Amino acid sequence: MWWRRHRNGGQPPQPDGDAAAEVVVLDEQGVIDACAVYVARRHGCHPQQVQVELVFDPDAHDPFSADARIDRVHPVHLREQDVIDAVAEWVAESSAQAPHQLSVDLQYSESSGITATTVVR
Repeated sequence: MWWRRHRNGGQPPQPDGDAAAEVVVLDEQGVIDACAVYVARRHGCHPQQVQVELVFDPDAHDPFSADARIDRVHPVHLREQDVIDAVAEWVAESSAQAPHQLSVDLQYSESSGITATTVVR
């Protein structure tokens, strides 16, 4: 069984006892926005031109992915690591951190869809 949610545009990581760590949670729209910006930067277009579908397939080796389309024509597939990288870049911009300094955990629930919890170290 797989799940797919369409829109435009596990356990969460813990701060490891570091009082300076900041936890940032992105709702499903935040993950979609992060993926749209990620695709736009790599393909030289505007995020508004990118339509993103988040995919959760619990039976897959990597259960999270996203399918994007630029101007509803050019398809782009994001693997789980691409979605993680998109979230890390999105959060890094707002937290003045390097993306590699972030820990990202993707989660799925029936009520919230696909969300991301990020620990800024």
